[in-house]
Amino acid sequence: MTWGDWEHFRTWGLEGIFACGAGMDSSTWGLTVPCAIAFRRGDIRPSGNVITVGHSRDELLELGNPFLMRQMQFSWMFLFGRVYTEIADKSDETRWPMKREPELGEWDEIRAVAKNLGIAGVTDNCLASDTGELKKFIGDGLFLLDSPRSKFAVGDLSSMGRDGRVLSGVAVKSPETFAALTLTSLDAESTPVEQAGRILVCLVGNSRNEAAVIQGRTIIDPGWEKSRAVLAEPLEATLTFPSSPGPMKVFKLSTRTGKRQGELPVNADGSFTIPKSAHSIYFEIVRNRLGP
Repeated sequence: MTWGDWEHFRTWGLEGIFACGAGMDSSTWGLTVPCAIAFRRGDIRPSGNVITVGHSRDELLELGNPFLMRQMQFSWMFLFGRVYTEIADKSDETRWPMKREPELGEWDEIRAVAKNLGIAGVTDNCLASDTGELKKFIGDGLFLLDSPRSKFAVGDLSSMGRDGRVLSGVAVKSPETFAALTLTSLDAESTPVEQAGRILVCLVGNSRNEAAVIQGRTIIDPGWEKSRAVLAEPLEATLTFPSSPGPMKVFKLSTRTGKRQGELPVNADGSFTIPKSAHSIYFEIVRNRLGP
């Protein structure tokens, strides 16, 4: 889920989230497909800000990608703008953002950066992008993407519903403290989740290869030659669509084929619960047309 581990994400909250990383965790399995769709369709609006990081040619040759070495310091900048690398004759460590402000605390520095870029979306525990589509709640370890066609809640889902921890058009209630929940509109171009006739939902938490060896708090994953099926932790969440465009059905999908393999009950208020007994991480919401 993060560069480091879950405790780093919960405690510090400034590491990057890698949707296509190799780790066997909730965001790898839960975000790879939705992130790929969102990227290919351009669901997430790019920031209007540009942040330039300068490096010399010697640094690039010596370090390969020196910005990755700074990512633990500057990963939160991706919420604030499009980050570019500029090749110069020599590195200019006196120019922002290369220059750090050691006299400032972490949050004071972030506030200074946000002010420099004209961004107002920084509170005591929340970073928000200038587009308003990305939010990171540090204390709860919760990351939200709220765009018209893609909606993600990653981290502590039990904190959803309070103090701005919401996704537009759908209410999320869950006891889970470590999970990835995604909703992706599958309709024609520009149809938002709130009006979509078909929505792909994914809910997944801790997951490990069946051949992994667990020794106390240490998990040893097998090599590729010994890998078997991936086992996912059973989770629970209730989703409510208060303004559903029509009658709704929710299908469980096979994780192997994507085919429908049963339904979940839907309540009159437009809500349904994904139970721990669902035996799937993928679900399809169908509204308006209820045929095959």
